[in-house]
Amino acid sequence: MTAMDYLPGTTVEVNKDSSAKSFLDSAFMTGGLVLSQVVQLTGLEPHTIQNWVKRQFIAPPDHKKYGLAQFCRMAIINMLKDIFQIERIVYMLDYVRTADSGIDEAFIYIMLCDIMGIVPFDAIVEQTDIDGIIARAVDAADVSAIGGERLKHVLKILVLSSISARIRNRAELLLLEIEQD
Repeated sequence: MTAMDYLPGTTVEVNKDSSAKSFLDSAFMTGGLVLSQVVQLTGLEPHTIQNWVKRQFIAPPDHKKYGLAQFCRMAIINMLKDIFQIERIVYMLDYVRTADSGIDEAFIYIMLCDIMGIVPFDAIVEQTDIDGIIARAVDAADVSAIGGERLKHVLKILVLSSISARIRNRAELLLLEIEQD
């Protein structure tokens, strides 16, 4: 099982027989998406998108239509907005885009989707056997069966939250590196 049920930053369910690129190619066959379509595909509120345009995080629509790169930029921002400040996400995207004119947000997004389609669903848990470690620790404790199962769930939440915080800190350090580049 892969890490994606939905395309990152969207409400679009992943089709196991089709790539993100093929979905995006078909979605943008008519040359762009109007605001209501973007809202439906991203789950964002219209005023949020309009605010991002106003603040120049996203280029304004061309004849009321958003292009592929604009949509992918929105999806990436939507995916990361709870982790990083939007200004930093925009900086990160511009950092890559300005280094090579062949790299735009659509290129970045499609690569991300391709990679996420390969990464195991729960890569950290699978690689570290967190469930096994927790089970062995709880089994060695003197607790009831029901208490033990509940303890395993709570411990897994705590361990994964701790790992998530460390990963977020590592991502933060990597972002600081490119900001200082």
